[in-house]
Amino acid sequence: MNKFIIFVSLIFLFNGCSKPPKPIKLDSGSAISINHNLIVDKKYSVPKDNFLKNNNWTYNIYLSPVDKDTLIKNDLIVKTFYLAHNADKLIILGYEPLAKKYKDYFIKNDVNANIEIRPLDSINYKKDLVNILFFHTKETK
Repeated sequence: MNKFIIFVSLIFLFNGCSKPPKPIKLDSGSAISINHNLIVDKKYSVPKDNFLKNNNWTYNIYLSPVDKDTLIKNDLIVKTFYLAHNADKLIILGYEPLAKKYKDYFIKNDVNANIEIRPLDSINYKKDLVNILFFHTKETK
């Protein structure tokens, strides 16, 4: 009896583990067809904006660390990296050790722009605040 229970358990174990996961399917009644790779493919990059690429622009943003491990608030991450990835140059103004943390953070997250640090003792009497300037000059042909 004991061998029979072990045998049946092994059959269920092998049956449960032998099938690959079912592919993702869209609703069968959908009027829109979508390339299956668009559903499964994951991209880990920030898209370049054609409007920003073809115009001269500047932008500045004030940032302060949320805590020891988080340099940018959640509601500003997308805006900050969108600007950083579309910029040619960044200038980080602020207390030098903090400005270096932001520079390293941008480099670690694949920002290819030229990043300069302009050390200041404080911004608005705060050492935990940086002003980041984003610049882009359109390419001339």
